[in-house]
Amino acid sequence: FIERHLPAAWREHVRAAAYHHRPRSKGDCWVQLADHLASSEQVEDEDKPLPQIRSIVSALGGHTSAGYLPIKRLNPQDAASLFPVPRQQSSAVDADFRQLWDEFTKACQQTLVTAEAVQVYLEKIYALLQEFTWCVSAGFSEDASDVSLFDHARSTSALAACLAYDNRSEDWCQSACRSPIEVCYLVGGDLSGVQNFIYTITSSGAAKSLRARSFYVQLISEALALALVRRLELPITNLLYVGGGGFQLLVPVKTVGRLPEIARDLTDRLLEVHRGALGLTLKWTAVFSNEFDSFNQVRDRLGREINIAKRQPFSAASPQILAKSIGVPITQGGDPLKFCRVTGEDGENIIADEDGYKSRFVISLEKLGRQLPSASYLVLSETEFEPPVPAKSWNEALRSFGLDVKVASAAEHLRDLLTNLPEGLHRVWRLDPIPGEGEAPFHSKPEKTAIFSYKPFARLTPLNEDGIPKTTEELAAHPRRGHFERWGVLRMDLDNMGELFQKGLGDRVSLSRVASLSFSLRLFFEGWLPELAKPDLEPYLYLQYAGGDDLFIIGAWDALPEFALRVRDSLEKFACGNPAISISGGMCIVEAAFPLYQAAREAGEAEDKAKAPRSDGRSKNAFTFLDVPMDWETVRVLQAEAYRLAEGVNRGCLPNSLLQVLQSLAQQFSSSIKRQKNGREVPVIGPWTWMAAYQLTRMASGIKDPGYESFVLELRDRFLSPNKQTRFVGLAARWAQYLTRGGN
Repeated sequence: FIERHLPAAWREHVRAAAYHHRPRSKGDCWVQLADHLASSEQVEDEDKPLPQIRSIVSALGGHTSAGYLPIKRLNPQDAASLFPVPRQQSSAVDADFRQLWDEFTKACQQTLVTAEAVQVYLEKIYALLQEFTWCVSAGFSEDASDVSLFDHARSTSALAACLAYDNRSEDWCQSACRSPIEVCYLVGGDLSGVQNFIYTITSSGAAKSLRARSFYVQLISEALALALVRRLELPITNLLYVGGGGFQLLVPVKTVGRLPEIARDLTDRLLEVHRGALGLTLKWTAVFSNEFDSFNQVRDRLGREINIAKRQPFSAASPQILAKSIGVPITQGGDPLKFCRVTGEDGENIIADEDGYKSRFVISLEKLGRQLPSASYLVLSETEFEPPVPAKSWNEALRSFGLDVKVASAAEHLRDLLTNLPEGLHRVWRLDPIPGEGEAPFHSKPEKTAIFSYKPFARLTPLNEDGIPKTTEELAAHPRRGHFERWGVLRMDLDNMGELFQKGLGDRVSLSRVASLSFSLRLFFEGWLPELAKPDLEPYLYLQYAGGDDLFIIGAWDALPEFALRVRDSLEKFACGNPAISISGGMCIVEAAFPLYQAAREAGEAEDKAKAPRSDGRSKNAFTFLDVPMDWETVRVLQAEAYRLAEGVNRGCLPNSLLQVLQSLAQQFSSSIKRQKNGREVPVIGPWTWMAAYQLTRMASGIKDPGYESFVLELRDRFLSPNKQTRFVGLAARWAQYLTRGGN
């Protein structure tokens, strides 16, 4: 492979990769030690056949019902290429590996032909390894490993780069295997003010820039992380993670003295660009050689330091820059009618727009919001660090951190963009997992180096007839079912995520395993999640954010609970039924003109309620709907009953008054429940018992459809012989009421 695909000028420099188990030089020792530390175990004979890789998510918490990754090129938009499968026969595994290898080498021949520079080759092969070795085991034992070759290779590369930068001797490498010694530093960056920046905007016209706002925060995180990598002269592999307004990377020991200066400059730039709306916390902690088998503790230690430092988000700023901002009004006053109708700010950057006054920055985000739904590529180009000024556009702001970003809708558009860009290196993020036919010409033009890589990016944007993202008013006006004109917010995230990273990986929590778990979750939330809306929910849902372990969606009120159930069911399948993996969520339903920031807060409170202890003594793994938390199975039963009630009323098979009767009976039933000393809840027989017997029996007798008659009698019997579902009958009726004539 080295002879065939590496430029001749530096083949000898990378032979350490082939000889690191029998070191012949200092470079061999760096790779050998990095390999050992990344995996926290001695690698066995590499001549053994590769086993099928076990899904790391399915194995969390010691779960034994294993699933194995399909041996296919990465495509998280295709369930057959992403979801775990039963272990295959060795002959089938061998055939899949041969096909994967053929596809990989063909891709290498197509994309590496102009990779003469070390950085270019590294980033191109990094992208190919992500696509082709994400499903290849890094282990060589008889039992399948749960770490991919891609995640182990990038972790090893990051550590080897640190050792090479610090020019560690062969004796030092040997010492690091025998006793605790400082190997590198883990650096973490975290943006503060993200929630307010994204959601503290009015509902009027907010949706036009909503997805773009969260995407911009993601780009700011990328820009800050890449600026750090660039200034420390590190390879891209040292950037372990970027997402959710934060990032982590490994840096050599010799670079730590430069971090305070870099942190100050980046904090200053962010302060001047966004005038305090966004802040940066940058912290770092040493990693010793005996800590790589418990890397979760290193991450936890860094997380605690970041959380403490976030209480002073601008503490790293220069005194003179901080003094310019303290006591200076963010707005400038002036014409009381000339203010941004989205953010409420005023000043010289407010201009007239087609539907009122807006800031230049908001207008630029609205333009980006129109581009993102049809985007196929993003072009990220390193530029000079422009002097920071209050942001007039999202791209201008990014250039303050040395990054220029362009959006391309197709290969033809990409060709025009690259043709007009200056010579140099341009990272091209492909938003679709399968390469387009129009990419091939870019691989043979060394004067315009384009490094293509697949970037999981969750996109789900409902468009109106003009191709513009729907407003919250439009989402409310056209619900999926019925005529109840409301929209809502859905928020969900994994339960016990910190504990899963801390304890779920068992006794061996290596750097590679942490990287593999993070990448797997990213594929599910950023790559697969939008597929769950296809085809019927797409016109009703606006995916604001999905990444890491959580999601935030705006949509027509009636589409949100359906999507929540699909997410929960799909996650269970992705985790192979692992009971250690669960998700909780909550949603709110609001009127058309309701403020977005308040709806976001209410949905967050509903999510918190789902995670809190419930009347049945359980907590989490639940969903809050109509302000009532319940387990997922109850949600499913509730939905089926609500849909059946609504269908019966709409068809004239059930009297509309039935819905109000059921709500009244359920309210009386819930009020009669008494909690015993052992914590068990027991309903006290009261008027609701015979009222249910009389009213529902009478209603059933007047129903001509035998199926609906039987259904009403089943609901009656639930009151006569109460069970855990009885208290939710009224909720099903209220849901059905919203689905019929619009509710209250």
